[in-house]
Amino acid sequence: MVSVFAVLGPRLRRRIRRPGLSSANGNEIEFAALRQYAPTTLVDRVIHGHRLDCGEQEVTIMFVDLSGYTAFAEDLNPEEVFSFISRFTLVVSRAISENGGYVVEFNGDGMMAVFGSPSQQPHKERAALRAARSILDAVSSLEASSMRRGLGVPPAEIGLATGPAFVGNIRTADRCIWSAVGSTTNRASRLQRLAREFGAAIVIDSTTRAAVGPDSQLIGIPQVRIRGIRTPVDLFAHPQPGAENALALRARDAFDVRHAREGRHEPRLCLVPSAHSR
Repeated sequence: MVSVFAVLGPRLRRRIRRPGLSSANGNEIEFAALRQYAPTTLVDRVIHGHRLDCGEQEVTIMFVDLSGYTAFAEDLNPEEVFSFISRFTLVVSRAISENGGYVVEFNGDGMMAVFGSPSQQPHKERAALRAARSILDAVSSLEASSMRRGLGVPPAEIGLATGPAFVGNIRTADRCIWSAVGSTTNRASRLQRLAREFGAAIVIDSTTRAAVGPDSQLIGIPQVRIRGIRTPVDLFAHPQPGAENALALRARDAFDVRHAREGRHEPRLCLVPSAHSR
């Protein structure tokens, strides 16, 4: 079993020791401190004797990023950037946690999360999509707060992909990092980047879409070629707020151009109308 102290490193373990406490009280303080530095999901599983399984599992991977964050941050001083990232991290991680997901890592305005491991979720795909939409609402709240100061927060872009991934602990020099790696993770990352190209807030793969079921807010975009993936794939996109028609037109135009180059003349784009456009 992975030691939580090994995950965080011996330096943190020394830091949270408190002399003169009973063993029980000392443990509670240590565990409370650990939860501030490591994901609560992992800490609770380890201290209650549950193993963190290592191996291939089917999961749903989420990547989140803010479009135009670099330009946005350039107009802020370092303290303001830190304050914004802290608020962004809080609302995004809360949306993920409330839907049963686990945040693997944050990197500035970027984030990766896993649904379906280390705790199994029978409906991980639906949970991930709910979390993604909650993130959009949360970022909108940040935008409203910042707009009062004359700042417009860049929109969130989210990619979701479902499939097999190898989950387990990746060792560094002084700790272990629990993560999920493989083609599913790579695909989710690519979908997040495609969101900007399509003018979408969320882009999901066909496996996630099939598990989610009917959803009138998703626009179908078939046979998309993704860099690094040999076979074209069917994708589904949730538009940025107020941009439903723009997403549909951009997707249709892109495919008309592509099919013209391929000598095709039949329509290939299947659009599922948004609830907002009805």
